[in-house]
Amino acid sequence: MKKWDVLPCDRNIAERLAQQYQVPFVMGALMQTRGLTETGQIDAMFGSAISLSDPLQMVDMDRAVERIWHAINHFERITVYGDYDADGVTSTAMLYSYLESNGADVTYYIPDREREGYGLNLQAIDQLHAQGTQLIITVDNGISSVEEVAYASQLGMDVVVTDHHRSREVLPAACAVVDPHRLDCPSTFKDFAGVGVAFKLIMALEGPDYDLTSLLENYADLVAIGTIGDVVPLLGENRTLVRAGLPHLSRSDRLGLRSLLENASLDNRMLTATNVAFGVVPRINATGRIGSPDRAVRLLLAEDPEEAANLAADVCDCNEYRRQIESDIFERVLEDLERDPRPLLDRVLVLAGEGWHPGVIGIVAARITERFGKPSILISINGEEAKGSGRSIEGFSLFEAVCSCSDLLVKFGGHPMAAGLSIRTAAIAQFRENQSLCGGSCAAYACADAYD
Repeated sequence: MKKWDVLPCDRNIAERLAQQYQVPFVMGALMQTRGLTETGQIDAMFGSAISLSDPLQMVDMDRAVERIWHAINHFERITVYGDYDADGVTSTAMLYSYLESNGADVTYYIPDREREGYGLNLQAIDQLHAQGTQLIITVDNGISSVEEVAYASQLGMDVVVTDHHRSREVLPAACAVVDPHRLDCPSTFKDFAGVGVAFKLIMALEGPDYDLTSLLENYADLVAIGTIGDVVPLLGENRTLVRAGLPHLSRSDRLGLRSLLENASLDNRMLTATNVAFGVVPRINATGRIGSPDRAVRLLLAEDPEEAANLAADVCDCNEYRRQIESDIFERVLEDLERDPRPLLDRVLVLAGEGWHPGVIGIVAARITERFGKPSILISINGEEAKGSGRSIEGFSLFEAVCSCSDLLVKFGGHPMAAGLSIRTAAIAQFRENQSLCGGSCAAYACADAYD
């Protein structure tokens, strides 16, 4: 269920806007009913100027820059620690490429979704330590990794965290924690995807005289994919980055991206946020959901045409397999709700099943949320342990709802529109009951009630 939130049409304002911008009246009315009435707002939405805020506005960005350049100049082994979705994959490929081009001894690591789950984990840290890593830079994760960062420190490794997810009360004791959602971060724009934060890090690493045009030429294609893929608002600096990135993506010199666009039948089409969201992002995401997650990074970094073509074909095959699994789980969920519709009365739908593929339950949750117009969390049970993924509706913070049940969870994280969690199977019933009764803040539920 879609809910459009528009203002009543004010004919006088609409006519003024139409005259001011020399557009038809209906365009003026569209701008007015969507709250675009001031020159600054309209220019930011439709203007072509490329302007980004000072990356050093972000708290700890200066510390991150200092530590990373120290590692580069002293030939320390650096590992970019990413994530398995489109945002994390593009962040990883972009920062790895930048560091390598600056002479760093750098590698990357993408955790396995099923075996390791989201974010830093102790086993991966042990492996990186054994490989000689001295500095870990997280992208699109790390803000909740308090225990893992402390463990890395015990082993003599430093960590720089870059993330865009909501922080908890206690931050990791890292060399730097760069996240616009830190309560003490004064940055003017907060809604970056992980790849947006990583791009701001690259801007900062370039120093005060950075060449934004050159950086966008090199990396805006990746930033656009990651930003679109993470479904953050395409407003403000996100809109600027995507607007700059789409033309670069259309003519990208990355062999892997060109092969992927060809496989998706997008190689001869004008690229938009919509066809990237439905044609490119799911294919990149599929590698993290089915099989080895580092294939997407290798695809984006490929320099051999044959390797790029093979990886692109493999990624697309993964996506087809993912679609079939997703369809099967979705149909099973609908059948369960038809037999027992009582969960539909709950404010947050919490649905669990044995053997559901944990790599696709997030996509199914999105479809369930769209079908029933309320937040949903799908949980895959595997013996005594279970993993869940949820999607929300505008105005309801699923992260807050999950936080309210933190005592029942092994691990969790996310942001207002999406969340992931690990939970003991025995605690699922209590978790479901808590979510159905209270979950998030009262203000959030006041909004959620409108969708019941």
